[in-house]
Amino acid sequence: QSPMQPSQRISKFLGESIFNEIENLYHKDKPLLNLGSGFCEWDSPEFLIDFKNKSLHSGENQYGRTGGELALAEAISRHYSPRFGKEINPAKEIVITHGATGGLTVACASFLDDGDEVILLEPSFESYFVQPKIFGGVIRTFSLDEPKGDSQQWTLNFEEFEKLFN
Repeated sequence: QSPMQPSQRISKFLGESIFNEIENLYHKDKPLLNLGSGFCEWDSPEFLIDFKNKSLHSGENQYGRTGGELALAEAISRHYSPRFGKEINPAKEIVITHGATGGLTVACASFLDDGDEVILLEPSFESYFVQPKIFGGVIRTFSLDEPKGDSQQWTLNFEEFEKLFN
């Protein structure tokens, strides 16, 4: 047994998941296109490889600011400020994360206290159910209504949804 063990807080969430099942199928030469866990089945485009190499050789390879790349935050501010009808401060009101999972982790760690309720719509991405629990959240779920007839639109019954809020 390794001297390094996951904390009790984390270990109760370890084990089999849908990602394990998909990866097991993927590695058994089954006809499967895996878009769920970050394993691309194609090479990166050449322009992206060139940009990465240029950046690495030009010294643009240091730690960034905690809130993310300021130029990106400024671009997001320019794009969304008019849509929200207010000026969004890119240095104080926008945080760049390394993807949705990282963003969800930061949000849960920042805002959840033990026992706070988190309402999740189903179907949802698997990690949405785990991360709030790690930070003491209590999950409440609400199922979207499947598309009906010729529609491809999932719907939400707002009357029933509102009943979940305490």
